[in-house]
Amino acid sequence: MKFSYNISTALFACTLVMLSCQQEESLLIDENHDSMIRLELDVTSADYTGTRATNNAYKTTFADGDAVGVFAVRNGQIVENINNRKFIYNEGVWDVEGEVIEYKGTEFRRMQFYAYYPYQEEIAIDPTAEEPFDAIIKGWKIDADLSGANYTRNDLMTSEGEAEGQRLQGKVKFVMQHRMGLVVIAMPRLVYTFTNLGIADYTLPVTIGGLSITANGETSSDVKPYHDTATDTYMILVKPDVEFTIAGTYTGAKEMEYTAAGTLARGASRKYSIKDETTITH
Repeated sequence: MKFSYNISTALFACTLVMLSCQQEESLLIDENHDSMIRLELDVTSADYTGTRATNNAYKTTFADGDAVGVFAVRNGQIVENINNRKFIYNEGVWDVEGEVIEYKGTEFRRMQFYAYYPYQEEIAIDPTAEEPFDAIIKGWKIDADLSGANYTRNDLMTSEGEAEGQRLQGKVKFVMQHRMGLVVIAMPRLVYTFTNLGIADYTLPVTIGGLSITANGETSSDVKPYHDTATDTYMILVKPDVEFTIAGTYTGAKEMEYTAAGTLARGASRKYSIKDETTITH
């Protein structure tokens, strides 16, 4: 009986050891899974090129809910599981929608990555072209209503990046470049002069009135520009490398008209200051 008891105890001890080993192995597997390096994004935006005043007038910053699309290209072909993948900005982090993309160092460092904003489901790039987004840029449609949040939804940006190595491995950095042209309109200020002594002249800003844009022989009426309250300027996106004419009105001392024309390259900006030296006397 004693011998049998000793054998049973030994068997029980062995069983405990085996279970312990299995648990340790399981824990190691879980830890390896949790420590998987995931593909992460670092996305910032560059300013429009142009005058300093224009560059400081409007800076694109990302807010929660914004989304970019990402492609990876290797040997002239789009990587299957990184084909217009949607990354959504949330509290400073870009989270991929759907299946997590595992970072594979050597393989990823042989890829070229491309990103664009704002995300659209039906976007496709040409991985063999020198500028994979070229067709998208040329075919981009700008809405007539650019007021408020509509502005950024029309402000096409693209970028090219590579997977970082060493301590930043797993991260791809994108500096987004604006691909449309930006027209900035500064309206005049109306001067009021009083004939009574002791009352100083004062000025009031003029609000923009009706606005239309003609480009490629087509006219878009009832254009609503983005109003930057910090600089009291109005911003309009135009197709790059296409001659445009902007016609507008405003109410000063009387109903006034103005035009602004030109051509802007991709990512370029130009500021138009409307002059009106009319004085209203009381």
